[in-house]
Amino acid sequence: MKKLLTIGIILATLIMFLNSCQNKFIIEPVPEPTDTISFSQQITPIWVEQGCTGCHTTTGQQPDLSVDNAYLSITGMGLVNINDPIQSKVYYYPKPDGNHYAKYTSAQASMVLQWIEDGALND
Repeated sequence: MKKLLTIGIILATLIMFLNSCQNKFIIEPVPEPTDTISFSQQITPIWVEQGCTGCHTTTGQQPDLSVDNAYLSITGMGLVNINDPIQSKVYYYPKPDGNHYAKYTSAQASMVLQWIEDGALND
């Protein structure tokens, strides 16, 4: 009788164990694509806000950062390096710890860097 009871307990334990095993598939969420930084809507306004366009316009110093000419000016002068974005002069020269008169805020510098990392597209 004891032997039968022991076998019953073992069997019940085994059945409970096997029933608790389930294949659980973990479905990871697909990451949202990062928002693309808009050159015309987000980058050129930085230069206006920081006063860069006071000197860097069609009548002043190069690069010309006026809204209509900024993209061709900075890319034509080689100020954007998409292979090594941190080395882009348009990023590091006016960043908060850079050595330019006008400086980006930290958020602006991050936005410029992200724009370059995303391929420095003209929209």
